[in-house]
Amino acid sequence: MLAGVVLVIIQSARGMRANAPYSQRDGRLSLFTVIVTDLQLVLGLALYTVLSPLTTQGIFPHFAPAMKDRVLRFWAVEHLVTMMLAIIAIHVVRVVVKKADNSALKHKRTFYGFALVLLLLWAGMPWPWKPYGRPLMGEAPSAVPSAPSGRSLGSLSLRELTIVLFGKRGHQSLDFMLPLPMGEDRGEGIHLLQKRMQGHLSAQAQSASRL
Repeated sequence: MLAGVVLVIIQSARGMRANAPYSQRDGRLSLFTVIVTDLQLVLGLALYTVLSPLTTQGIFPHFAPAMKDRVLRFWAVEHLVTMMLAIIAIHVVRVVVKKADNSALKHKRTFYGFALVLLLLWAGMPWPWKPYGRPLMGEAPSAVPSAPSGRSLGSLSLRELTIVLFGKRGHQSLDFMLPLPMGEDRGEGIHLLQKRMQGHLSAQAQSASRL
């Protein structure tokens, strides 16, 4: 999705600079980017509403206390809102471009419209340097989690357990949105992590109710 938006911006910039006609190739590139965006929307909504234990079992039942946590608030609200705005913008831009009556205007509207989409995507992406960041190329977890120094999974803290399951960067975003079924031990660890997450949010909710 991000790569498609960047390619459209580059193509439209070239068209503006060369005063080139708006070709079928230009239209097909933007259409392809819209299709990929819509597919990503479907996948994202499926994760958000059904497949991800982070939202269905962790955030939704304890929404108020989750909003006080920067990482959980990003995944529950900020990421969703910015991505939805980007998807709406990309559809609006395509309609506006179609209504343009000359090639120069089509290239100009495409360039500035997709530049806006790129800014929204940039704001809503979990970049690695953010507190909720994820690795750009992904980090393959070990097939079977092993506790440090021979300790059992049950004795690990929430942060330690997440590192064991998802690598050193996983704890930054509690990244178990797509847990891979890589063995019975890993499944047990993920289940334990979900329970720890629910307990963490429940404790936050109880503390907030006492205030």
